[in-house]
Amino acid sequence: MKTSLFILAAVIATGLFTGRAALAADAKPQSTAVNGDGQTVTVKVTPIIDPVTFTVPAPVSLAKMKQAILFACPVHGWQAKVVDDHTVTATLNIRKHKIMVQIAYDTKGFAITYKNSFNLTVSDNSIHRNYRNWVENLRGDIAKNLISLD
Repeated sequence: MKTSLFILAAVIATGLFTGRAALAADAKPQSTAVNGDGQTVTVKVTPIIDPVTFTVPAPVSLAKMKQAILFACPVHGWQAKVVDDHTVTATLNIRKHKIMVQIAYDTKGFAITYKNSFNLTVSDNSIHRNYRNWVENLRGDIAKNLISLD
């Protein structure tokens, strides 16, 4: 219970529940890209922020961290694949879009890093504006699971 309160305080302090407006504030206006059908389209993009991290105030076991990540992924449609004892790869398929991130973790926290994408305009370190929301949702779900799995 004590660990849960520390983790909850960290979740609130990092702005996981209030960070959505801040994410949209620094989005680049627009970029042109070629979509999956070969057409040039105008899309709104945002800079890729790597890595997206979360540090727990009190260490947790590797097993608990791994479980929190694996339980969080399906909440918003991410498919998780365990790579090794400290890494999970997560893939999100939305309509014609695909995004892959790597989640590295230890007993002190985790980091979500962009790996690859399809049909999401990656140029000049920018990507589709929804990428950051998808990753923030994943980060928030993992943090919530760290609280509830105590």
